[in-house]
Amino acid sequence: MNTIEELADSIDCERRVRAARMGNAERLVEGWRLWHESLEWMKAGVRHRHPDADDAEVMRLANEQLERIRQATEAGIDRPIEDPR
Repeated sequence: MNTIEELADSIDCERRVRAARMGNAERLVEGWRLWHESLEWMKAGVRHRHPDADDAEVMRLANEQLERIRQATEAGIDRPIEDPR
């Protein structure tokens, strides 16, 4: 591997191969795991921005953020960025 792009492409290819080999139950479990991991990262960001917030406030703010994301998706604002390669 000579560049970070080549390394990233190799990792991406490996992930695709692994995903293609997964059964439906494995995909469901992996999706659930990824959702919870994403939520924890989102809550960490909320805690960083609001260090005095308790757990209930963090969850309320995370839910507000998720609602904004949903609204952006429905409005077509969050279209994927085209890969320049």
